[in-house]
Amino acid sequence: MAVVLLLILAALWAALLLPPYLRGRSENRPADSIGDFRNQLRVLERSGPTSVAPANTLRGPEPPQYVPPMPRRASLAGEVVAARRYAAARSMTPDAIRRRAACRRRRDVFLALIALTGLSGLIGFVPGLSAVWYVNLVSGAALATYVLLLVRMRNVAAEREMKLRFLPSQANGGVVEPALVLRRSAN
Repeated sequence: MAVVLLLILAALWAALLLPPYLRGRSENRPADSIGDFRNQLRVLERSGPTSVAPANTLRGPEPPQYVPPMPRRASLAGEVVAARRYAAARSMTPDAIRRRAACRRRRDVFLALIALTGLSGLIGFVPGLSAVWYVNLVSGAALATYVLLLVRMRNVAAEREMKLRFLPSQANGGVVEPALVLRRSAN
């Protein structure tokens, strides 16, 4: 019984930790500066000349030797996508970066809740582990609550965007009401 519970816990932890790890591996991001440096060296090696003749040779020019290219880890399309993603991330404002990170966190929590609910539902069918159905009910309720909160947040943001109106500014050639000018000068 204890072994089965440990296996269940290991499966739940794997379901929680494996998706971010696999996503990081699929994006081909180096985890440290040394890996990044090696990646840049590989790019330079592919774009540079394959062989250089020595300057102090007395013989005639030798035919260039074939040097096989380094095998690529990702396709050219993957490298282009990564370069575009890097350029887009560099041009983003700090607020946009925070919003993107928040969206990523929300997606990860959502996927973890789905995985927990699904795994606990499957494990509940194992004979003798009917107590896991309670975990399934709690995780299902947490998933439903989280989805409702996400929908509410989206609706509030859409409503705020519909109702938001900017005051005219003189830089844009807009006419400013005298009452607004008086309020600004009084404060």
